[in-house]
Amino acid sequence: MAKVELKSKVIIYIIVVLVGMTAILALLNRPSEDLHAAALTVSQDGADLHTFTLEEIKALPSVSVEKSIVSSNHADESGVFTGVPLHDLIKGVDANLLTGERRFITRAEDGYASVFTTREVLEPDNIIIVYDKDGQSLGSYEEGGTGPLRIVIQGDPFGNRSTKYLKQIEIK
Repeated sequence: MAKVELKSKVIIYIIVVLVGMTAILALLNRPSEDLHAAALTVSQDGADLHTFTLEEIKALPSVSVEKSIVSSNHADESGVFTGVPLHDLIKGVDANLLTGERRFITRAEDGYASVFTTREVLEPDNIIIVYDKDGQSLGSYEEGGTGPLRIVIQGDPFGNRSTKYLKQIEIK
């Protein structure tokens, strides 16, 4: 009988230790609060110049444009898109970044990238960093959305350069 009690105590002890270790590992491996927080980094020559939060972007002067985006891979998309013109965001980092012949590479969380010229960026309200469509947030990839940030190009009817899940703008 004592042997059975001892075995039971050992099994209970092992279970308690395993549950404790599982809890500790789960705590250590949980994603950080900022893992999926909307942030947009502007960089040049490998150096981060500024990182904007979604709240900072929404605080900038915004524009709303009615736009239809033709897609070869997904259903076409139409709506009123609200966001900040790319040239205004870049000007807020450093107006000199908008001079000369430069390339503006927009990069997405999923690795997708598009390239724009200085001339395209300087066209008034042409390239917009969008955070709302029809008054609703874009939603993240995990939520089945196209954001929380994306690019919409007024002067381009096709969606192949409308970077979804935008996370970085690299200037070269």
